[in-house]
Amino acid sequence: ELRTKTHAFVLDMKEHMAEEERDIPPLAKKVFTEAEEQKILNKIIRRSKLSTTRKFSPSIMISVSEWSTPEYFLQFRKEIPGPVLHVMEKYYRPDFETSIKPKRDAPFLQEEPILSRQKCFGLPFGPSCIC
Repeated sequence: ELRTKTHAFVLDMKEHMAEEERDIPPLAKKVFTEAEEQKILNKIIRRSKLSTTRKFSPSIMISVSEWSTPEYFLQFRKEIPGPVLHVMEKYYRPDFETSIKPKRDAPFLQEEPILSRQKCFGLPFGPSCIC
């Protein structure tokens, strides 16, 4: 029963988010200038903690790629500072694929995922990531 309800919820949320991605950006472009939008994005990036960014940035990238037009997604990626995009793609995305996504998808999995802990960014010091 949980799988059925979760599946229905996921489908409903995808439809809802697709509507938001389709309808809100054009409205925002009418209200905010590019400079104002960039200022907001920079503030979001500066205020984000690494742990939060690690958990949510891959989900955001995947969601935007699924729900937006290819042109919007390319523009969205271009607006992410190069060093941030590098960390997201080289470290956060693999961590997401091996740790966060299996937990998110747990109601649909036939077997419990195997997770292991290793040092983030491949460095011998610093925080551990669950992979």
